[in-house]
Amino acid sequence: MSKWLVRYRWMLLSITLALSLVCGWLMLKVNINTDMTLYLPKDSPMRAGLALLQGELGMSTDMIGNSVNVMTDGQANEAKVDMRYRLSEMEGVESVTLQENGSRTLYQLAAKEDADLPAMANQIRADFPDALAVETSQDGLTADAGMLIGALSLLLIVLIAMCASWLEPVLFLASTGIAVLLNMGSNALLPNVSVTTHSIAAILQLVLSMDYSIILINRYRQERGQYDSSTEAMQHAIRRAAPSVISSAMTTIVGLLMLVFMKLRIGADLGIVLSKGVFFSLICNFTVLPSLILIFEKGIERSKKKVLALPTDRLARFSMKYRVPLMVFFVLLLGGSYWMHNRTPISFHREAESQIAEYFPQKNPFVIVYDNADEDKIAQLMDEILEEEGVEMALSYPSLMLKQYRVEQMVAAIQEMSGMVNGTDSAAMALPLDMVSEDVLRMVYYAANGQPVQGMSFETLVNFILTQSKDPNSFIASQMSDDIKSKMAMYDDFRRMDDMIAEVYVEDSIPTVESEPVLSAPVIESTPQKETMPEHQVSIAKAESRNTELPFADTIKIKQLRTSEEMAHFLGMDPSQAKMAYRLAKKSGEKMSAVQFVHFLTDDILKRKALASMISAEQRQQLQALRYTMDSAFTAKSMIVEAIVPAEETKAVAEAQVEPKPIALVAVEAEKEEVTETLEADETEDDMLSLLDEMMTQHKRYTAAEMARNFAAMGEPVETALIEMLYMYYGGMKCYDNSWQMSLSEMLAFLGDSLMNDPRMASFITDEMRSSMAEGRRMMAEKLQMMRGENHSAAVVVTGLQIESDATYAFIARLQQRCGEVLSKPYYLIGESVMMNEMKGGFGREMTLVTLLTIIAIFIIVAFSFKSWLVALLLVSTVMTGVFVDVSVSAFGGGSLLFMAYLIVQSILMGSAIDYGILFTNYYREHRRKLSVGDTLREAYKDSIHTILTSGLILILVPGAMAFLVADATVSSIVGAISIGALATVLLMLLVLPGMLATCDKAVCREKNIE
Repeated sequence: MSKWLVRYRWMLLSITLALSLVCGWLMLKVNINTDMTLYLPKDSPMRAGLALLQGELGMSTDMIGNSVNVMTDGQANEAKVDMRYRLSEMEGVESVTLQENGSRTLYQLAAKEDADLPAMANQIRADFPDALAVETSQDGLTADAGMLIGALSLLLIVLIAMCASWLEPVLFLASTGIAVLLNMGSNALLPNVSVTTHSIAAILQLVLSMDYSIILINRYRQERGQYDSSTEAMQHAIRRAAPSVISSAMTTIVGLLMLVFMKLRIGADLGIVLSKGVFFSLICNFTVLPSLILIFEKGIERSKKKVLALPTDRLARFSMKYRVPLMVFFVLLLGGSYWMHNRTPISFHREAESQIAEYFPQKNPFVIVYDNADEDKIAQLMDEILEEEGVEMALSYPSLMLKQYRVEQMVAAIQEMSGMVNGTDSAAMALPLDMVSEDVLRMVYYAANGQPVQGMSFETLVNFILTQSKDPNSFIASQMSDDIKSKMAMYDDFRRMDDMIAEVYVEDSIPTVESEPVLSAPVIESTPQKETMPEHQVSIAKAESRNTELPFADTIKIKQLRTSEEMAHFLGMDPSQAKMAYRLAKKSGEKMSAVQFVHFLTDDILKRKALASMISAEQRQQLQALRYTMDSAFTAKSMIVEAIVPAEETKAVAEAQVEPKPIALVAVEAEKEEVTETLEADETEDDMLSLLDEMMTQHKRYTAAEMARNFAAMGEPVETALIEMLYMYYGGMKCYDNSWQMSLSEMLAFLGDSLMNDPRMASFITDEMRSSMAEGRRMMAEKLQMMRGENHSAAVVVTGLQIESDATYAFIARLQQRCGEVLSKPYYLIGESVMMNEMKGGFGREMTLVTLLTIIAIFIIVAFSFKSWLVALLLVSTVMTGVFVDVSVSAFGGGSLLFMAYLIVQSILMGSAIDYGILFTNYYREHRRKLSVGDTLREAYKDSIHTILTSGLILILVPGAMAFLVADATVSSIVGAISIGALATVLLMLLVLPGMLATCDKAVCREKNIE
């Protein structure tokens, strides 16, 4: 066979290279699976539930899913809205939800199944450089380029240090690299490969099979000195190395294939891929490597270098001198490590480090798949589960859609819907965001269950609107325009007419107009002041004195036309009250003089029953005094004018037998006549005041249509639909019956089919809101369809419990017990923690079975190879001690060992590390034929230590470095355990096994066993 391999080496090399190119292309076609539920045992209850969940309800069974989380800090509300919109528009994004914790904001992107999450994350980092963290659901699940480069670099360093030629490491990597391509590409022929297996398979294949190359080239170097022809030397090298290489490969392959017997199918996934990789490495070691060695033989010779000198003599003397104590130490170590191994907790989940999880802890959801025959019982069950500690939400179709809720319960139910399905929040699912509040739902309940308000007084309506507009949490405040609020405030000001007239005269001070001096004025007593002197008898000097002391006696100022704001400032009134008086005088937007304004108040307002009753006697006296002051100013001025009027004019007046009137009085009467003419000319104005008088004094109740007509009659039209909506809102706030209940399905139907199309709501329900409502109902129908199937339905329970903990497992036990008691039909519990619980329940039996099968298989192979059951016992027990020590180390500090790490470590050490013992024992038995025990130990060390250390250091250092470089917690745990186990096993092989072989020398080296 060796001759054939060497003779047809070119053909074999060409075929292998061609296949490696094909497999390199096939690597892109490998179906990498992230859903661990696919590896559950066939008889798993959760697996049966998942089949129903996916088949009948159409829900995904992937426990990880595709998602991207983005965390920011200190964003303004506008920035949050913009960022959410931009994220939702990204390719591959189905929906975006938002959570807040203090100043930090979390955006959760639900991605499509075929979305490229790493590319999406990189795009987000580029578009939003201020984001604190961007994490995907698959971070660390695949080996990144940096980790691979680091592992290969370390592997190359070990090879360069231990090889006798600078070129040898390159040839080893080339040969094993082709084997890796063949293995990884052929994975495309499998239905799928787990993401964990895919991440570690290539590196583990390199470290597991590198010693095959080392054994072959060492044999070739030994044979090359005995033969002139390099091809002949290679033939003998292959023949001499084949037993060690094949036996090493077979033990590794068999140890890995024992994982296939696990009911948990992840074992078969790991076992098949890794054992297939070792097989391809074995093939390439006898086809590719011999060709490369012969091709580059001259290069190997020219690049020779010194090899590290190892202290084999000291090791041999140590092993010989302490062989019996070493045997005793081994027995004690085996027993102690086995005892510790049985007490080491085995975990089934590893959380990757997450910056986001520090502020936004991940939820732990459970799904209960139940028979629809138990639909009437599930709502009660959800209520009971909700009382459990750690449960944040418990939803089912009956408890969500059919259960009757009061208003406050309905608000909570709608809010809980946000967590029912990934990527959906309550507003988007069913209602516009600003409609999900208790006061709005009270209005909805009132409209659906009560009778419309038949009538409301004007005062009640104004009070209600003003009260609601001042409440920032009131829904109605956000829906009323500023114009409506202003009108209601104006009517309220007029209604409170007792505050309308300010204190015109205040002790020691009076209001001033800008640029006018502040003048002192006498205090007006509260009792009416009688005129003690006719106006025409006031002296000129006294009139002039008053004109300089009071601005209200300045005829120029009181005749100056002013707007309502200017008039309010001049008289010291509230601007809104002055504006209302102007409106009643039909002078809104126009100007009036002070004398016109005061005469309107005294001649018209005080004559209105409703309005006059709201003005106190004292304020009426003040108004009369103000009028008297202004009229007196004109009287005083007339006396001055009479003094200078020509006698001819006086005579003319006398001849006409008409009593002459002072000019000032004529002016005042003109002002009065102007106001009177304005008011009398507009009968509508009088009707408006009469209507207002009626509305404010009789407390009459008006229907919405009547109220709208009244507003229109007063010149302030308000839409009837808006008033009807206000009446309905008032009914919800004031007439709500706490016994009213509705189901969510009833409420959504009422909202979508009735209220959204109600004319009363037309004033504030936009087309966008109607579209949002319709889209929300559609989305909810789709989501709820995933919760309710023809024969089975799903209930969702969301908890804050850890994925794996004693408290979580206790909760699962209580949940299973209660479901069994309440539900009459079979049910299925689904969740990542449920999967861990199932694994935990059967893992002990599974692991015992796999361990026994592995030990038996390796024992048979080794016993057959050495024809000695004792040698097989020593080697197998040495490797198992290394496994026990590895597992025990994980328990230090209260830690645990990941179940997948346990599986892989045992398989690899039993299959690969035992090769070191096989190699040393082969050399020991070979040299024992001619040498003493001590000399045999020395020669066996000398011949094997180089290979053992080279392969051992690779198996220790490369996985150890990966444990620090890889981001995925599962992969890190696996390779870290491999590194520790390899270190323990190499130390046992070099320090303990030689002494045990020397102690059992007669049994190990019986002549019939070494022929």
